[in-house]
Amino acid sequence: MKRKVPFHPIVFYVSFALTVVAFSFFYNKTQKDRAELVEAIQLLVAQQQGELERTQLELESLRIDNESQLLIREEEIEAQKAELSDLSSRLTVLQNKPVAEATPSTSAVVNEWKSAVFKVTCSYLDIPAKKRYTQNGSGIGLNLSDGGIFMTNRHVITAQQSGLTLEGCTASTGGGTRFDLELSEFRVDQELDFAFIVYPVRQTFFSKTLGQSDVCQSPSVAQGEEIVILGYPVTGAQNSVTVTEGIISGFETNHYVTSAKIEQGNSGGAAILSSESCVLGLPTFAQVGKVESFARILKLDKLITF
Repeated sequence: MKRKVPFHPIVFYVSFALTVVAFSFFYNKTQKDRAELVEAIQLLVAQQQGELERTQLELESLRIDNESQLLIREEEIEAQKAELSDLSSRLTVLQNKPVAEATPSTSAVVNEWKSAVFKVTCSYLDIPAKKRYTQNGSGIGLNLSDGGIFMTNRHVITAQQSGLTLEGCTASTGGGTRFDLELSEFRVDQELDFAFIVYPVRQTFFSKTLGQSDVCQSPSVAQGEEIVILGYPVTGAQNSVTVTEGIISGFETNHYVTSAKIEQGNSGGAAILSSESCVLGLPTFAQVGKVESFARILKLDKLITF
């Protein structure tokens, strides 16, 4: 048989009070722990937000840097493409450009053409005064494929003074070649100051043969190109052809304008384009005793057609 514990009010109240105190203690501690936990979580959240913002800023900075680097690279690529295109174009031009032949030297040009240039000497008689006069000039004698031609200026074989009668003209070179010019065979162009003889067969006293490529074509002659003048001026060498140099200074319909000195006696000689060693034409428009600053060359391609 169980024994009942007697009820004591004091014990009850003491127990109840202890229970309340214990509950309050644990409740307050729980609330404090909860507040501390909330504060810690809030701190972590703030830290994470700060880290997130910094990360976002870094990502934005990297994106901007990458875009800048990308633009720079794109510009570099475009520049390289343009340079490659330019180099490719230049390479194509160089590959298709014919190899330029070396420009012949002045001495080579002179040696090629000097034998074709002749000194022209005409004799005139002043019948009333019973005196003879001589007049000197130059001319070009060349063989063709099926004949020959001798060319000079009309005024070279025409008396420069009235009252004189032309007796005859000869052509000679410093090398000793000499022959008479058949005046009756000359064809004359009064307007262009041009006179020439055409021979039906090749002539033994012409050592140079004229081909189509030996005649300079006007459209291909450029201003400023160097030329040489071959002839027998009155103040030149006594026993050989005389050489003067200059450039193409300008153009006229039938003439080249040149800075090369052309003195009386050079008229009718040969003007040679140095770069191509081809005949430009006949030096002309010189005055007696005067070296002109800008003389004229009668264009040969206006006179001869192959």
